[in-house]
Amino acid sequence: MIGTLGATAVSITLDTYSHAIPAMQERAATAKPAAETVRRLRMDESKTIAEVKKAADSLLAAFGEHRTDDYFQAFDPEATFVFWSSPEMLDSRAAFRERWERLMREEGFRVLECVSSDQRVQPFGDVAVFTHSVKTRQRTNAGEETLLERETIVFSRQADGSWLAVHEHLSPDPNGEE
Repeated sequence: MIGTLGATAVSITLDTYSHAIPAMQERAATAKPAAETVRRLRMDESKTIAEVKKAADSLLAAFGEHRTDDYFQAFDPEATFVFWSSPEMLDSRAAFRERWERLMREEGFRVLECVSSDQRVQPFGDVAVFTHSVKTRQRTNAGEETLLERETIVFSRQADGSWLAVHEHLSPDPNGEE
């Protein structure tokens, strides 16, 4: 400590810095060790990842089973949607649901199966980004098709601790092969 503080004698160091020693001792006694803080943050992050994964799994199950009400309840009313197959961004859950129901009515749209892989959750406090590859089998009046896509869903923690999707972005998977 002497060399670090620039003094050449213990007595000079003590005379100069003794007023700070009680406060330093108090802070040291009450401060959480760094390892404990890191452990707690990792536990919080692990909990967030598990909660978001559960919310994503629930959303994807509802989608894959074509449970329309459950699927749309997984989104915040103000959620936004960007789909590669759509020329415009949809700026609310209601706008997306309107398009979904029109496709069902006019084109016989129905999701038959949804398989998610390569899942990743990145937590950022009360927001988390879920990314994955998704294989969707769907049917319309034109027949059945399988889509291979990549998807990003942004989740936000709600006041009650639950997680709702606030943004969804879907694009074709350039590496996808049937």
